[in-house]
Amino acid sequence: MDHKEDIVVQFAKYCSQCDGQCCKRGVFTVFGKEAEVLAREYGEFKTCDVFDQRGTAKDMYIGSKCIFNNGKGCKLPMNLRPTDCLSFPFYPKLTEINGELQIDSFVIQNECPFSKEIANDKQFLEAMQQLWEATAKELTAQEIIDWIGINGSWHDWYDNAIEVKCDRPFNLKLKDDKPKSNVKKLFTFLGFIGLLKSILVFAMAVLPSIANA
Repeated sequence: MDHKEDIVVQFAKYCSQCDGQCCKRGVFTVFGKEAEVLAREYGEFKTCDVFDQRGTAKDMYIGSKCIFNNGKGCKLPMNLRPTDCLSFPFYPKLTEINGELQIDSFVIQNECPFSKEIANDKQFLEAMQQLWEATAKELTAQEIIDWIGINGSWHDWYDNAIEVKCDRPFNLKLKDDKPKSNVKKLFTFLGFIGLLKSILVFAMAVLPSIANA
């Protein structure tokens, strides 16, 4: 069982009692790649309106019920479910320390009717931390910052949110936002070859003179 499956299993005991209230909350957030895949695989996603956008994070308006809710839960396969949907009502609180992002606590949005019970569920908290440790390897730093904000700015939206400290705070080892393209790598390699060629030509010109000296 992977981290996404584990968190859905942990949620099940609560979600089965509230008739999917979070799927009726008006908006959900997607990132660029998540939106691209959903638009390609599910044509109805294109009918969603963008409620708000913060850099790479888009809040999609879903009205009274999410288009992916089939009445028995989410119809999306586990690997295509947006990060926001898997994490709600949990959001990691990001703190910037010496140029690195650290998660040392989670904010639990009080819109969930079971927020207090979840805050005291140690098994659930561990599953959520493992989910975010894995998620941090899939998203870029900019995506998470656009969505969450740094040093608590985003969490000010919720006046009565519950904050829960992580058992083991961890730094996010995030992917490079701007990885080198294959073309850039090729030019770098060709430049190196050119340098070696120049050194060889120089050596061939100089060594005979040294030998005849």
